Amino acid sequence: MKQSETIGMWFQTWDAGNNLPEGINLGIAYSGWPDLASALRDSDAIFETLPQSKILTLGGGADTGNWTADILNANTQSINEGMLPLGYDGVMFDIEQGDAGLLDAFEQCFASIKLIGKKVYVGVSHSGPYGFPDTEILMTGLFASNNIDGLSPMLYSAPTPPYSNNYDAGGGIAWSQWQTTSIPIIPSIPIASLYPDAQQWFKDNLNITLDGFIQWVNIKN
Repeated sequence: MKQSETIGMWFQTWDAGNNLPEGINLGIAYSGWPDLASALRDSDAIFETLPQSKILTLGGGADTGNWTADILNANTQSINEGMLPLGYDGVMFDIEQGDAGLLDAFEQCFASIKLIGKKVYVGVSHSGPYGFPDTEILMTGLFASNNIDGLSPMLYSAPTPPYSNNYDAGGGIAWSQWQTTSIPIIPSIPIASLYPDAQQWFKDNLNITLDGFIQWVNIKN
């Protein structure tokens, strides 16, 4: 593990737990809500448990995490009005399902966060979101964004023992398209011990060097 690599964990607001990967330096509060007010409300209870760099998640894989232009525009306005607390170091956008035509709205929201000196991370289901009518357009734009500090492909669906990384493609996006981005890639994996496997797979198949990982499952390993 390089000193500069990200070692993160998704802290689920309903079951944050304490089983952290060794050396954790990024804590992501995950509620599943795409709107800022709801995400802040549910994440408040676990805020103090987040280590070092504290990141708020917007969005999620359930229907409640669905992205729309109205939600993104409202988030941008709220951020511009100072509603993102100082204690958070950035925002993770969990982008899995939503309406078509949202690339510009996402970029405006990202830019509003960068403008106040915070970081932007984007997580997607496998190689691309499964629930957008225009995933190709969206991912092409995300790969080229100047406002994203880290991209996190989620290498699991519903992880249960025995744990393993799932390298299935998603959303019609070939893994080879990840070679087009210069944004650091920090995959979300079931458990920390699977990071070497992810490193090897991305190196062998895509010639990509990973910049760390984010653990999803709340167990010690």
